[in-house]
Amino acid sequence: FNNISKNQPLTYTVRFQNTGTGPAHNITLRDQLDSDLDITTLRILLSSHTISHVEIIPDNALIISYNNIELPDSNSNEPGSHGFVTFSVKPKPNLSEATTITNQAGIYFDFNEVVLTNTTLNTLYNQPTPIADFETKHSCTNTGLVYDFAYTGNTADNATFFWDFGNGASPSTSTEQSPTDIIYSTIGTKQITLTVTRFGCTAIINKNVEVATVLTGKDNKKVIICHNGNTIEVSLNALPAHLAHGDCVGECGNNSNKIAKQSEQSNDEIYDVNIIPNPSNGKFTLLISVNSDDNISFYLENEKIVIGIYDVLGKIIYKSSIINPNSTIDISSYSKGIYFYKITSQKNFISAGKLIIQ
Repeated sequence: FNNISKNQPLTYTVRFQNTGTGPAHNITLRDQLDSDLDITTLRILLSSHTISHVEIIPDNALIISYNNIELPDSNSNEPGSHGFVTFSVKPKPNLSEATTITNQAGIYFDFNEVVLTNTTLNTLYNQPTPIADFETKHSCTNTGLVYDFAYTGNTADNATFFWDFGNGASPSTSTEQSPTDIIYSTIGTKQITLTVTRFGCTAIINKNVEVATVLTGKDNKKVIICHNGNTIEVSLNALPAHLAHGDCVGECGNNSNKIAKQSEQSNDEIYDVNIIPNPSNGKFTLLISVNSDDNISFYLENEKIVIGIYDVLGKIIYKSSIINPNSTIDISSYSKGIYFYKITSQKNFISAGKLIIQ
């Protein structure tokens, strides 16, 4: 599922290979750009060979020419028979929610018939990927090890949820948006995992919750409650009256029984992030640029930018500092499948997305 933000540049890589019986002298790529793309934002990012000519003709067709490329055929030189070009282009502003953008290129080797690439499909959303985040607190009315969970990611529309409440929980899992009355058999630190799926995209978050008893006093005959904004202890006999007046079991405000919502400030207005290619064989190029007059090297030297790559269970498999705006990353030793990346600086969240190894 290629869901992207409405203001996110689309990055395309057109690959070609000479499978003929002799060298290709001239190669031309013709890419009919979607009418919802802003052609004034087109940028050539990478090319395997020197480009002779680039133009966009009036029908929105991008023409890229390689004259005298002399690309060897695959029989005589298989590694040398390959080539590619990567370019980016932004969608037009103010497009409708769920606008789809398709792309297909035609490759012309000398005077041979056109070779067509596969067709890509991207769908534009204001919020293309789900946000996985939650708060938890002790049950307001139960004196046992009972906890309530509230989804706080703000992307609940069209989303599905899967909770794993960790060791000793009953029930152990839930598909509700904000499950309540989860009972634990023991106190201690529990790892909670929330997986949110929306429009085919998945976000995962893990948090540690400290499960603690609210009973106190001699023989546990008192209970901690929040009364008029103050944390107090009352007898179990007095608890029903307090609950009837709107008091809650557990401490007030931010306490050890409540995990505060973690907010991540987006830096999308500063950075452009591209993964090329994606899908890949596990080896890919990470391109980072900035949407300002500053040089990207300033940010890399001062922001301490880091990329982390996670498997579908949320386990980190790769972590590295980014010191070059054009970085090669190799996770080809891992199994084929879906992975997730997250790029952060010492101050802010920068970007996150999906990686596919095939």
